[in-house]
Amino acid sequence: MSLLAMPFLIINYGGEMIYILEQRLHSQQIKAEKAQKVLYDLTRALFNEAFINELLRPHALYTPEQTRDVCNKLAQSSIMKLSCDSMDKLFDLVVMGVKYQVMSTKYPTDLIDITLNHIDYISALGRSAGLQSECMDKARAAFVNFAKELRVSEYAQVRQALLDFSIRKRVKVSLFLQEKMQHHDGRFVIAQGGNLPADENVQMPGTIKNEDGSVDTFSYPLASCMKPKMLGDPYNPKTRTCTLGQNFYTIERKKEEPVNEPPPTTCSPSKQTGSSLQAVKAMSAGEAELNALGSLLGMSSERVPSAQGFKISLFDESPSEGGGGSGANTEMINIPRMTREELEKYNKELCGVIDDFDAKHDSSNPAEISDLLDLVSDSA
Repeated sequence: MSLLAMPFLIINYGGEMIYILEQRLHSQQIKAEKAQKVLYDLTRALFNEAFINELLRPHALYTPEQTRDVCNKLAQSSIMKLSCDSMDKLFDLVVMGVKYQVMSTKYPTDLIDITLNHIDYISALGRSAGLQSECMDKARAAFVNFAKELRVSEYAQVRQALLDFSIRKRVKVSLFLQEKMQHHDGRFVIAQGGNLPADENVQMPGTIKNEDGSVDTFSYPLASCMKPKMLGDPYNPKTRTCTLGQNFYTIERKKEEPVNEPPPTTCSPSKQTGSSLQAVKAMSAGEAELNALGSLLGMSSERVPSAQGFKISLFDESPSEGGGGSGANTEMINIPRMTREELEKYNKELCGVIDDFDAKHDSSNPAEISDLLDLVSDSA
């Protein structure tokens, strides 16, 4: 099991959760002031400097139960309080969203793009909600420095660890079904082909270079749907070419018929029994780490004293549709997409921040971060 997968797990899960919460707050017509406060609190908690630094240390990957607890603490760090059923469905959506993104990667380093797409959007969201830029800039810089140190082989291990993590989760999502991204038994539809990775060592399939200098060729079945490399810097939001990890719930897509491409295939990552055994052995040690890491999300000392909390049910809590699929959870979760027009009306400032992401931001000092023991006490 990779010891480097935790930042990719928690940051992407936290980012995906904020995507969904933003959409549901709008859909349920929560007052703008309260919605902004919720998004402010969530972004501040996710980008807490102590929390990010702890994530970037080598960790054994958390179990799904431990990760749900961290996501729950993140969600409860705001004035919004979720019912247990809403939290369960929210976590299912988060898992399925990130699972699809990881399964759709064409190259291991696409994980950089996925994570930075989450970070950049949530940073823009935080700025529009009034959060100081320095907090988010430090978190982004820390992740970028961490990501640049990893080798391609380590990204491959991280990707496999993330796939192993969600292998047993299979929940039908109405939006995925509408976009033909998912079958009715919960399996994902992964398109074949696409652009070659930008890595200089990657060449068009069909050629084998031998150690003695000779070259062999072979016929690659998917060569007809492979496209040239798309050069771009994953660390630069203006030139990044990978769209995985962007906010799927606010994007309007035009449905297009595929042209000269083979039909998509379903992909299911293979089960790694060794990783599962290691996760069980690390449970005791991981429990202590979970308490420490999750407590970093408790930032009650910075909350506005007069803020009034409110409870919200994010989804219809009536019994959900069942579905096929042997041994897997195939519950149906319905969630509509917020159109860009609705998003602009709901939060005009956000789109301006996204369009000019590199603009100069407020550099005033962030609030002083409490000692770790104080954070543990606050979260109790």
